Amino acid sequence: MRSIISLLQRPFDETADRKAYYLGYSALFIILSGLCFFWFILFNKSLIWDWDGWDEYFKAMVYYSGYLKGIIRTLIHEHRLVIPNWDFCIGEGNDIINTLHYFILGDPLALLSVLVPVRFMICSLFIFFFLRLFLAGAVFSELCFETGLTNRYGIVAGSLSYVFCFWALHYGTRYTYFLNPMIYLPLMILGIERIIKGKGGLVYLLSTAATALTSFYFFYVIGILTAVYTTVRLLASYGKDVRKLAKSIATIIFMTLIGISVAGILFLPVMMFFIGDSRFSVSMPFQWLYSSLYYSQLPGTLISGIWRDASLHLGLTSVVILGVFLLLIHWKKNVFTVILLILCCLITLLPIGGRLMNGMSYPTNRWSWAFALLCSYIFAKNWDALLSVSKKEWRILFLCCSVFYFSCFFLYSSRRIEVFSVFPMFFISLIIIKNDIFNLNYNLRQCMLLAMAAIGLINISFWSFSPDGDNMIATFKENDRIWDEWAANDTEAVKRVATESYPRYSGVSLEKNANFVAGISNTQYYWSISNPYMNNFRYSMETRDPAVFDYEGYDDRTTLNALASVQYYAVKTNENKGIPYGYSLINNVDVGKSATASLDDLKTELGVSELSPAQIEKVSSDLDKYYSVYKNEFSLPLGYCYDTCITKEKWDSLDPVQKQQLLLDAAYVDADISELPVYEDNAEDFSASFELSYDNPDITRTEQGFVTTADDMQLTISLPEPMSRCETYLEINGLYFQGTPEYDLYFGDDSVDPQHLYNKTNWDLLSTDRQRSIRRRKLHWEPVIDEINIPISSSAVAGKSIKYIPPGARFSSDRHDYIVNLGYQEDPISDITITFPEKGIYSLSNLNIYYVPLGKTYEDKVKKLQTNVLRDIQIGTDSLSGNVSLDSPKLLCIAIPFSNGWSATVDGKRSDILCVNEHYLGVLLPSGHHSIVVSYRTPYQQPGLIMTLIGIAFLIIACLPFSPIRSVFIKNS
Repeated sequence: MRSIISLLQRPFDETADRKAYYLGYSALFIILSGLCFFWFILFNKSLIWDWDGWDEYFKAMVYYSGYLKGIIRTLIHEHRLVIPNWDFCIGEGNDIINTLHYFILGDPLALLSVLVPVRFMICSLFIFFFLRLFLAGAVFSELCFETGLTNRYGIVAGSLSYVFCFWALHYGTRYTYFLNPMIYLPLMILGIERIIKGKGGLVYLLSTAATALTSFYFFYVIGILTAVYTTVRLLASYGKDVRKLAKSIATIIFMTLIGISVAGILFLPVMMFFIGDSRFSVSMPFQWLYSSLYYSQLPGTLISGIWRDASLHLGLTSVVILGVFLLLIHWKKNVFTVILLILCCLITLLPIGGRLMNGMSYPTNRWSWAFALLCSYIFAKNWDALLSVSKKEWRILFLCCSVFYFSCFFLYSSRRIEVFSVFPMFFISLIIIKNDIFNLNYNLRQCMLLAMAAIGLINISFWSFSPDGDNMIATFKENDRIWDEWAANDTEAVKRVATESYPRYSGVSLEKNANFVAGISNTQYYWSISNPYMNNFRYSMETRDPAVFDYEGYDDRTTLNALASVQYYAVKTNENKGIPYGYSLINNVDVGKSATASLDDLKTELGVSELSPAQIEKVSSDLDKYYSVYKNEFSLPLGYCYDTCITKEKWDSLDPVQKQQLLLDAAYVDADISELPVYEDNAEDFSASFELSYDNPDITRTEQGFVTTADDMQLTISLPEPMSRCETYLEINGLYFQGTPEYDLYFGDDSVDPQHLYNKTNWDLLSTDRQRSIRRRKLHWEPVIDEINIPISSSAVAGKSIKYIPPGARFSSDRHDYIVNLGYQEDPISDITITFPEKGIYSLSNLNIYYVPLGKTYEDKVKKLQTNVLRDIQIGTDSLSGNVSLDSPKLLCIAIPFSNGWSATVDGKRSDILCVNEHYLGVLLPSGHHSIVVSYRTPYQQPGLIMTLIGIAFLIIACLPFSPIRSVFIKNS
């Protein structure tokens, strides 16, 4: 430790090597890393979060490593540079670049994954994690040096406070790639500072290019933050000097354009895809303010790991807050920094700020690492001032700490143990900076203040990861179980029984994105960016998808599965109810490598040679690794042909079930196709009569829907004329939910309590403690919830629900119309039950019941589509080919998601690609024998490549010694 201190105590010389500083920084970084993250070693945990970390990030990393190795392998062995654009196994198929760019593709550090064998990928996560953290602190340090800070204690304290803030603990451990903006924002600001000081714009240009390559989302956020910083900085620096101001602005704009141009090969296609993504086209209701609960938690959020759904993650130490307080005391001398602080506060306080930083989607403070950056820099800048405060300043700081303490004390949501554990450090730090108490050596006081910063960071990590705190460590996967779980899923079960070269399957409770790394297609999709055509179709069919980026299948609807060329159906053996029509059981597959070993261990433990059926079932149910795999007896191949088409007018006039069933007879194409006859038959009406019943006074029917004054109220739908051998659908249109605080039941109006079951008399009968609890929940009531699950059940199937995400909530798709498939049944069902899980107002514009008959008629229609199909199908890199023979003009539908990047050739001649049935590829073919090839290239990739080549060429030419604009890029020696 003494050697570290001596390294930090060396006088700073701007022209000297910074080796001494970085040796000290590195040593402290390693020590703090061990103290903050030892929980992962203690509990044998990986850095794989048990939700998105497992479902998306880790699988993306494994895939990307193999993707890069495949490119290198082809280059070495075949001497060809082949960079695949499309993967037929991302759901039903999707663009690789646009799917993975949000997670890993484009990140320069992620390129190192090509060196990592799959078996070491878990360990590499820690290496990449700490490498990113270290780089974030190093760039922060360079920013401090560039802006004139000289005290190495202050710089290293600020760096560590930034690196180990709660953003890094929370987001960095869950999504390693979310640490990238912690590197790039200070790097871009460093570049801005160098431009202003006349040192050239090369650093800013390269940081812009790296940010644009790494993540379009964070490039957008960082771009806004950098623009705000630059505007305030230039106005503060030049004031009325218009000439210098214009010159700096022109240089920055010029460098920005060149940087974006260098990144164009990824930036342009991803930007265009991002703009068209369904997730960002959802209209969100405007909010002036967050809920009172959000504001109640703000003081605690500043100094601890408590957080709300608006994703405000700060977790700053007490000494950092003291540095901010001191800045505000001397605000007249620090107008520039105070303006930045005020702007950050406004963005934090107002939902419009959160929406702006999230592409005008839902409000979120996923930018809050930048707030931590600003506060940590303020702390580093005020380091010497903190250790030399006057008595008046000290008294003001003491008053600020006291006010802050009482604000946390009186605000209920900040009144938590992890918040109050910080306040002793506030007052210990105040004692350290008040030199006349102990009259300590200045360097010793610096060491003590640095130690307080480190202790504060360790304290935040303790309450975040510890089982006695938020127990975040429990949400990460255990190292010993990862690879067993990796192999034990529905994908493995289907691969063991499938015989086709390109099988596709559907099912229930499918492992998210497991098929993606296993190289098999299914109907499940869970990635942040999605295909808008797929979403449009699912919206038309009113499927039960909770979000535009998250869907599992087609709700077991037999017709939709057939049209999607689904050949297999996988489900956990203990959940095999509601299997679609025409599927026969192939096998029950044990995919758990540990299943047999566990049974043998139980025999050894009990000292028996055989286990009872009950014991075997118990072990098997605990393992939960058995899958039943079914074969679709009426499956369609990837390519099948239609001989008639549906007009747009007719399509728009049909209900979702009519649309679905009509697609067995004719194709829908939003274009005039004179070569095919128009489908003229009237669509069948599948609707059925029903009756509603409920016998509880806590549920009331209104003109808008239903009002419930208690939880778990049930509505029964009786079917007086049930039908056998059919699928039964329940359609709910215009679904909205408005929850009711319990307090409003007693003091609200008829809209929340139509039966007058609650009143002041009932209120007075409650105990004082109960009344206080109800008032508190009312005070912190949040009208917008993330989601509500409405269970739907029948005699044929149970466990289905509508996951309704209301407008204004995170991930809302603004969906209000749903169809629930109650399953295929040989025997008719007599009733359906809807459970309203929470008290409140359930608005419904319409309820419908549909019977979809399945039997000979369905089989005949599928067999007709099987008559002319694409044969000899070959799937290559970004291409699919096959042959078809036709006796008349027909429309070939290929069950691959449509995208503007597809092109087609028929018999070697270019042909138009059509969007068939709102989401699949289509090619119009004349009669005769034809060879068809469809090929894919990421849209805007070629213009993006041209941008990159121009940007690199311009950069090279500009940096040559004889270039007239060299000084703009590189400072003249």
